Amino acid sequence: MYCSPPPNFLVGTKVDEMPAVKRVKSSKRPNFAGEFKRALVEQTFEPGASVSLVARRNDVNTNLPFRWCRQYLEGAFGPPRPEHVDQKSTDGIPTLLPVR
Repeated sequence: MYCSPPPNFLVGTKVDEMPAVKRVKSSKRPNFAGEFKRALVEQTFEPGASVSLVARRNDVNTNLPFRWCRQYLEGAFGPPRPEHVDQKSTDGIPTLLPVR
């Protein structure tokens, strides 16, 4: 059964008299500190480390460490460690690794 409002419902009501509805954003993106980003990226450079596992251990989306890695190598979180930077040859010939 449908219950209808009384006939004088909202009659003579002004918009200004209506209570204001404030929107509250329920979810906010986290803002991670630069030190946290740098530490997480440096964990991914350890031998045998998996970017996905490092991300899961730190409760972040897997895409974030990949983005932060690019930013890290560009120097966004301070100068990167020399062992993390690829040594590219300057003469245009790619550096080859020894085969065992």
